[in-house]
Amino acid sequence: MPIVATRLFDLAYLQYSIAPDFPMFSFRKDNEWVQVSNTQFIEQINETSKGLIALGVQPGEKVALISENRIEWNILDFAIQQIGAVVVAIYPNISTLDYTYIFNHAEIRKCIVSSKTLYTKILTIQDNCPQLNAIYSLDKEDGLNHWHDFVSKGEIITDETLNQLRDGIKTDTLASIIYTSGTTGNPKGVMLSHKNLLADTLSSEYSFPVERGDRALSFLPVCHAYERVFQYVYMYKGLTIFFAQSMDTIGEDFKSVKPHIFSAVPRVLEKVYEKIMATGEQLTGVKRKLFFWSLSVGEQYKLEGRTWWYDFQLNIARKLVFSKWREALGGDIKGIASGSAALQERLIRLYMAAGIPIYEGYGLTEAGPCIAVNCYKRGMKIGTVGLPLINIEIKLANDGEILTKGENNMIGYYKNPEATAEAIKDGWLYTGDIGQWVDGKFLKIIDRKKEMFKTSGGKYIVPQ
Repeated sequence: MPIVATRLFDLAYLQYSIAPDFPMFSFRKDNEWVQVSNTQFIEQINETSKGLIALGVQPGEKVALISENRIEWNILDFAIQQIGAVVVAIYPNISTLDYTYIFNHAEIRKCIVSSKTLYTKILTIQDNCPQLNAIYSLDKEDGLNHWHDFVSKGEIITDETLNQLRDGIKTDTLASIIYTSGTTGNPKGVMLSHKNLLADTLSSEYSFPVERGDRALSFLPVCHAYERVFQYVYMYKGLTIFFAQSMDTIGEDFKSVKPHIFSAVPRVLEKVYEKIMATGEQLTGVKRKLFFWSLSVGEQYKLEGRTWWYDFQLNIARKLVFSKWREALGGDIKGIASGSAALQERLIRLYMAAGIPIYEGYGLTEAGPCIAVNCYKRGMKIGTVGLPLINIEIKLANDGEILTKGENNMIGYYKNPEATAEAIKDGWLYTGDIGQWVDGKFLKIIDRKKEMFKTSGGKYIVPQ
C-alpha cells in the first residue's frame, strides 16, 4: 500500500513502495546514462543520513549545500531533511561576500560543495565565518575532504537511531532556507517547511500532462525553488529525472533523453528558437519559402476559434516544418513549464503551433514558489500566467498588488520578523507584483509595485 507523503523525503519512500526497481534518476557517466533505482536512492539517502549523524549534525542545524544539478544534491537534500536538519541551498556562482553573509546569518557549521573550485572559494572565507568547521567535496580530489569520508563513519549508527529522528519530523518542521538576492541590501532567508514545499508540489502536479514512467530533463539550478519543486513533482508522479550534462550539451541531451517534460526560463526557449531561425535562414528556394510561410501560420495560432482553413494550413506546416522543432527537443515532448519571466506571446504561439505546449506560470520563492499556471486541464490564456493553482488563493489589493494565501506560503524570513510582518498580513503574502484579471479568472502580471508612483490625486501610475 503506497504511503501518504506528509514530509518531502516521504516522496522517495512513496515511490519505493510503488516501484522499488524503477529508475528515479539517470545521469551521464563515461558517455553512458547510469540509472539509480528507487531502492538505490533510499539506500544512499539512509547511508548519508547516518554519516551526518556520526558527523554530529543536530536537528535544526543548518547545512549548506552548494552544487550544480547532480544526483548527490538530491541524496543530500533528503538525507539532511530526514534527520531534522535544514538544507540551505545556495547558488554555486555567487560572490564571496554573499557566501560570507549567508554562512554567518544561517550559522553554517557544515558545508558540502560540488567541486575543488567551490571548495577553494569557501576556504577563502572560512576565517570570516567562525561557526564553519567542516567543508566537504562531492568530487574526489587530492587534498579535499570527500563527502564519503563522513558517510563511511555512519556505519556505527543504527537503523533505530535514524528511524527515531525521521519519525520526529513533522509537516511543520523547517525543511529549507533559500536566500533570495534582492536588488539592494543583504539576501533574505526564506524559511520553507515540509508542508510549504509539499503543498506547492501537490498543488502543481495536477496541471502537467505526464504519467508514471515518463522522462523529465533537468538543467535549471535545483538550488532555486522553481526547479526544486519541479523535481519534487517529477518524484511524486513517478518520472525518471535525467540530469543534463551542461547547457553546452543541452541539444544532444534533448535528442538522447527524449524528454516528455522539462522546466525552462524564457531565455532557454528563445535560444532554441534562435537556433531554428538560424537554420531557416540558410535555406533557399522552395524550402525557404515553406519555412517562413509556416512561421507566418504559427504566429496566428489561437487556442480556440480556429477555422477549418487555418487548421488545414497548420497541419501542412506541422508536417513540413514544425515536426523538426519537436525532433530538436527529442520528439516526445508533452509540455514545457516556463517561468521566472514573461515569454513573448509570439514565441508561445509558435511553440504551440508546433505542437509543443507551453505551460507559462508565475510564482516567487516566498510562495514555495508556484502559485499560478496555464494548463490544458484547467484553462489556458496566452498572454497570462494562467489560473491560481489548486488549493491556492489569489486576490488583488486596491492598488493591484497580487496577494496569495495557501499552505505553500513561507514560514517567514529567517531572523527578520520585521520583513516577515511586512510580507505576510492576515495570512496573505504580499508579492510586490502588480496584476490584473483577464476574463475574470486568468492572472496577468503588469509590473512591479516598487516601480509605481502615486499622483497627488491618490492614483497609482505604472511607468511604461
